[in-house]
Amino acid sequence: DILGVDGGDVRLASGNLIRPDGAIGRATGYDLVVIPAVEGVRLAAGFEPDQRLVAWLIARKKQGARLLSFTTGACFIAATGVSDSLLMATHWAFIRQLKKRHPTCQFVAHPSCLQADGIWTTGSLTGYFDALLEILAQDRGDAFAQLCATHLLVSTPEKINPILPGHRNHCDEAILKVQEWIETHYAQAITIERMGREVG
Repeated sequence: DILGVDGGDVRLASGNLIRPDGAIGRATGYDLVVIPAVEGVRLAAGFEPDQRLVAWLIARKKQGARLLSFTTGACFIAATGVSDSLLMATHWAFIRQLKKRHPTCQFVAHPSCLQADGIWTTGSLTGYFDALLEILAQDRGDAFAQLCATHLLVSTPEKINPILPGHRNHCDEAILKVQEWIETHYAQAITIERMGREVG
């Protein structure tokens, strides 16, 4: 379902119109809530998430729903307060602005996605696909996620990198660098000595 705060039409900054299927009101029972990106012009104009939507997201999270934000949609998750201890990916151009608006949150530019505690954030379009594939892998298994990736042309089977869910949500730049290197060289012999040499 596509939901809006009151169920009314939503006009995008581009002028396009989105007609929601309904209002958030009494909408419950979702196990995944996908939060779209907020256009840059709206963020620059001082956009603040509607508090009714923020309260609804908090309620869904408490009921066990997973939250997935697309790049700048991380501002909605930040507004809920459930992510204060988490590292969140977002679009590189809006990190400073989001940090200023949500000083208790940590935002980073990340080419893929970050996840912890049932919250996924993405730093790019490809990161959005990575997050969806991670969720599919959790729900239906790795083989099904790889099949979807192949059919959607996200990746060919021999190039799909192993996913390390839940282990990239931290602020240690040296460890992130090692993890990036491991995930791009997983088919090779990996030793402690080589990892140290490659990442300094």
